[in-house]
Amino acid sequence: MDHGEPHPAGDPTRDGEPSERVWASKTDLHLLELVELGVWLVDAGGRILLVNAAAERIHGRPRTDVLGRHFAEFLAPDRREVTLVHFRRKLEGGAALTEHETVLVRPSGRRSTIRTLSIPIRRDLRVMGVLAFAYPIVRESYMRRLPERWPALSPRRHQILRLVASGLTTAEISRELVLSEQTVRNHIRDVLRELDAHSRLEAVDIARRLGLLESEPVELEPGG
Repeated sequence: MDHGEPHPAGDPTRDGEPSERVWASKTDLHLLELVELGVWLVDAGGRILLVNAAAERIHGRPRTDVLGRHFAEFLAPDRREVTLVHFRRKLEGGAALTEHETVLVRPSGRRSTIRTLSIPIRRDLRVMGVLAFAYPIVRESYMRRLPERWPALSPRRHQILRLVASGLTTAEISRELVLSEQTVRNHIRDVLRELDAHSRLEAVDIARRLGLLESEPVELEPGG
């Protein structure tokens, strides 16, 4: 096993300019091949630097067909915006780890739903890229299709969504945030509309699948 000097896992370019390189040792790359989850290493420009054998199987494509290309090319159109938001948040330092559901399109055109967990790769405090692990999941027929766009939730509504997800009732949320129960109901109604959900339970399920409940909690003063 080679323990030599680190080497670039890829050298894609963007708009004719070299993109940031994400460095990995040969030992690291060998270990990733042993992981049964799909692994993607993506640079700060979104270009795929590395995939392992499990990721090839999930893609339904050999790695030679995906390396150097933007990861969004392989996403279903209705899942691109949400997945790109997760990616940008990591580049901006806003989320250390996120987990959400997205969809790859295989060469046959078949959709493959995957659950992905991703983390930023930093060097000298600078985000150089993103490392993602994913596995395919079966989307049950009773599960609602996810919204195509990133939900426009205000910090207050995001906070109330978290409290709903924790099991609090309207009255308990009202006391927790020092808001009237009617104000809480109005916020919950707006959350449901934004998530295209018909119930609190469905809203929480959709929020978890989108990764809305994985980010850092929003701190707000009581009232308002």
